[in-house]
Amino acid sequence: MTSQPVKIAPWLDAKQIEQTIENTRLPQPRKDPWKYTSVKQVLERLDNPFDETNELPAQNGSGVIIGDFGAPKISSLARKHVNQIANNSNNVLASLNLLRAQRGYAIVSSQRNDSVCPMVHIPASDSCERILIIVQEYTNLEILEHTTGGNRFIECLILPGGQLVHRRIQPVTTHVEYNSLTVNVMENSSYKMMQYSVGAQLRRNDIVINIEGEGARVDVSGGWKLADTSHLDTQLAVNHRAKGATSHQKFHGVVGDSARAIFNGRIYIARNAPKTDAHLQNKNIATSDGAAIFTKPELEIYADDVACSHGATSGQLDEQQIFYLRTRGIPDDRSRELILDGFLAEIVEHDEGASVLGIQPRKVDGS
Repeated sequence: MTSQPVKIAPWLDAKQIEQTIENTRLPQPRKDPWKYTSVKQVLERLDNPFDETNELPAQNGSGVIIGDFGAPKISSLARKHVNQIANNSNNVLASLNLLRAQRGYAIVSSQRNDSVCPMVHIPASDSCERILIIVQEYTNLEILEHTTGGNRFIECLILPGGQLVHRRIQPVTTHVEYNSLTVNVMENSSYKMMQYSVGAQLRRNDIVINIEGEGARVDVSGGWKLADTSHLDTQLAVNHRAKGATSHQKFHGVVGDSARAIFNGRIYIARNAPKTDAHLQNKNIATSDGAAIFTKPELEIYADDVACSHGATSGQLDEQQIFYLRTRGIPDDRSRELILDGFLAEIVEHDEGASVLGIQPRKVDGS
């Protein structure tokens, strides 16, 4: 392999990255965590030229710095953290992303928690890109991210006292899409993520959240509504590596026609993480005989004095609920629609999520 400079960051060691690719085995097909998703399709998409994009995220107000990895205010942070937060030195997909990426940029918060929270919109892109998000100490930030294709790796660091709200919107696309998200959460900081997904030829979300500091808080939720032959694979791992932290994960999915949904949620609690409070729930409803749902919750505990739970369910619509609504004069089709909308509304907190899932926004305080 002939070494070429890394386009998005020439200061990265391209030879070392290439060596990692040569020495690391590719994910094995038909084996966890790629048992139900074709890694070949993800790699084939990387081999095909991506559309170039020159668009930086849109910033709403002040309190945030955005720039390419080479920008004066960004370069020192990028050198320190790119390919380090995710600990991806042995991850061949991360290495391939670095070499193929057409754009790399950072988003850095600078607005104190007692000020108005700035919001940054990360637009959808069919390119290969690397994004670094830094939430500095005692600052806050909100990210609104859209994905409709491409190969996107996000590395995120939330420093002590920082707060990040991350809304992830994944509308219909005919493309193959791969998203990798790694978040390191330090002491007394918080990360809240909401992910709403619908149809795609193939959409894979790999999410790793590392709780590295005492008193950190993580709240992750999401919903999907799949039809036709859509394929959605969500792999989520929350690693508790510090004591006294909390994490709550809640996902609901509706799968119809010949669509396929995969969800693997894992909670890991290290020996040095007592007084952890961690909970995971995944519920799915299949609306056709051809729909396929594969869900697997995992819990790995090495510490005492913890409060943990995990569970997953998959099933059909409750006929008793449908019968109840029909006795109230509601037609069968409308009864089913109302039940499914209510099921998804339990995890929807924003109009964007309701819109992409095709349901009515949840009303708050009678509004």
